[in-house]
Amino acid sequence: MTATTYLVLLCIGAGWACFAVWVYYTFQFLVVLREWDPLLASAGFAHIPVIGLLATILAAFLLRRVTPYWVLLASMLAFAVGAALMAAAPVRQSYWINVFLSVLLVPLGMNMSAPVATVLVSNSVPRPHQSISGSLVLTAIFSAVSVGLGLAGTVVSSVVGGTDSEGEGVLAGYRGAFYLALGLAGLGILLALVSAVSDTLWPADPEDGAALRLRIGSKKAEKAAMKAVV
Repeated sequence: MTATTYLVLLCIGAGWACFAVWVYYTFQFLVVLREWDPLLASAGFAHIPVIGLLATILAAFLLRRVTPYWVLLASMLAFAVGAALMAAAPVRQSYWINVFLSVLLVPLGMNMSAPVATVLVSNSVPRPHQSISGSLVLTAIFSAVSVGLGLAGTVVSSVVGGTDSEGEGVLAGYRGAFYLALGLAGLGILLALVSAVSDTLWPADPEDGAALRLRIGSKKAEKAAMKAVV
């Protein structure tokens, strides 16, 4: 485990905390403020499995061409833009503008960040410990989901409790939650950028030929790994 590995865990935690806040309060936004039926609101998320499948294919494609840290950065940007769209979404607006675009982008962050983080963390340790380190990524994700929702609930309660109008207070509270999600995604972007720059300037030198797995997009690393195997 290196400093970059810990940065990856913090980054994935920040991104998935953003996702937890986004998915909960986007659904609440549709049901409470736009007064959609819960089934109709659920249908608004129906295309997420398709986007998720495309995102995993895209992640596999990118991992053959760039180092995983840059893919992780792209996933954090998807989280951030999705949260920003919901933070700016008016109550009276067509679903096909802010909400639809947001639901298109956030699944990209979900399904690109988790596998990339698992690759980075599991392949930074010796092979016997890879399964344990891979489960550490899931621990970071689910812990961040819980903490993120708790923080968002505190923000919403504080904002709603300090307003006079109930309708405007709920909207302000939801916007506060989305701004929190945007801030968490911004933290993820910063951590991913630091990790990517650090890996570019001071590449890791893992043992047992793991450089090929850690730096998949680097031709130089592939040649070095092949020499190590030979």
